[in-house]
Amino acid sequence: MGGKGRTEKAPRRFPPLLPFLPFLALLPFLALLPLPSLLPLPGLLPLHAQDQPIRDNRLLKSGIEVISVAATVRDAEGRLVTGLDRDAFDVFEDGERQTVTQFTSERVPIGLGVLLDTSDSMYGKRIENARSAVYRFLFELLDPSDEFFILAFNHDPHIITTWTNSPDVVHTALDGLRPSGGTAAYDAVLASLPLIARRNRERAAILLISDGADTASSAPLSSGATRSPTPSRSIRPTPGRSTLA
Repeated sequence: MGGKGRTEKAPRRFPPLLPFLPFLALLPFLALLPLPSLLPLPGLLPLHAQDQPIRDNRLLKSGIEVISVAATVRDAEGRLVTGLDRDAFDVFEDGERQTVTQFTSERVPIGLGVLLDTSDSMYGKRIENARSAVYRFLFELLDPSDEFFILAFNHDPHIITTWTNSPDVVHTALDGLRPSGGTAAYDAVLASLPLIARRNRERAAILLISDGADTASSAPLSSGATRSPTPSRSIRPTPGRSTLA
């Protein structure tokens, strides 16, 4: 037939989607990831970022142990010797001489345990004199930096103040004492040792005030030396020097 034929357009073709489907499925997943997951790994940082030093603001603390040794020097007649310098002392530990790194002749605060006899023999004027002596000793002869406790004893020890340096506490404790019973001085020394061990001062001493001999202790005097928590040190004079052992 001579009629004009129709020209049909070929259908439009799109690229196949199959190769892109994995990527399209991955896009929603990446959108849900937290921000740090999208950051580059440390090993993939730019070179200029890798060269920057790592800073740590934490404080580093270090230290060494210094052992303090207090010494009191007396001559052959028991009198105090003063004015000694570092060269007058040698310090030994387990037989080995130690280096003295610091030396001072200043007074070292003391922790004093006062053991006061309150047995029946202390009745009347004796206990009054004892109260006055204790108060004068603690607040006129000691230094304000010192501390002390008071333990009263008859046939049993009784701690009437723990560590303190308060005049009011001492006044109240001493005024309440009433003498009675026997004298167990050695037991009182043993009872004071745990308090001595818990002192806050470097040096320690025990002051025992009594009018007579022990009559009621269950432990001998030697028990106090064997149970003492404070190591014993002494000054042994040598020609021109003193040795602290």
